[in-house]
Amino acid sequence: AHNREELIEKVDNAEQYSSRIIVEYMVKELQEINCSVLGDCDDYQTSVLEQPLTSQDILTYTDKYMGGTKGAQGMAASAKKFPADLPEVETKRIQFLAGETFRVLSCHGVSRVDVMIEGASAPDETGCRKIYVNEINTIPGSLSFYLWEATGLSFDKLMDKLVQLALKRKRESAMKTVSYDQNI
Repeated sequence: AHNREELIEKVDNAEQYSSRIIVEYMVKELQEINCSVLGDCDDYQTSVLEQPLTSQDILTYTDKYMGGTKGAQGMAASAKKFPADLPEVETKRIQFLAGETFRVLSCHGVSRVDVMIEGASAPDETGCRKIYVNEINTIPGSLSFYLWEATGLSFDKLMDKLVQLALKRKRESAMKTVSYDQNI
């Protein structure tokens, strides 16, 4: 919604579908950026950043999943720019936020963290505009392989790394002691 009248109209429409509605602050001049994280919560690396390109104000379902040609459809063919064209300080900040999101949620394997930059915001004392973590995709489409290829890790090496991480986690889990004080 761009104004109060549109907001009222959108809320009225949403009430037809749910008794609970979340109204959030509008990020002005929204710029979506995605970063993949690979590893485990204690030892991880971040990928180059991607910027999904949109045909409208926001990334639509059609932009993300219905784009492409006969040979390549969906997300693999959706328009994106990587590495994202950002100042170095914002790139580093987003990679840090993606890694911290992965770490505090105790993630393992590969994830993709999506952030939003408020393009209309003035840079803070660090030189970054306002950056919001929007979501983490713990099983990202295509395992975000294209971000890892752009980072220098081939698809084969990404698969090898994921298998190694799974085996490491299984070994660590097998060394734990589990006990119950009740006979179930």
